Amino acid sequence: MGYYLASIREPDALSAIRLTLLTVAIVVPANVVFGVAAAWAIAKFKFPGKSLLTTLIDLPFAVSPVISAWSTSSCSERRDGSDRG
Repeated sequence: MGYYLASIREPDALSAIRLTLLTVAIVVPANVVFGVAAAWAIAKFKFPGKSLLTTLIDLPFAVSPVISAWSTSSCSERRDGSDRG
């Protein structure tokens, strides 16, 4: 536990934590505003591009498992394409 606490106190680690917290402080409120606006527009109105907007919102849910599976399988292959098995 002492090594873990000591590594968190490193200047690089503290800088990374500060940057993460700053990013969260900016992105989360913006995400809430745009998310609520998009949800309201999708639920309330009919407009051109509504299906495109819905698709763009749903896209991260569909792509993430595919990327995870690809990266996992590529880590378990040799350079010649055969499994390490």
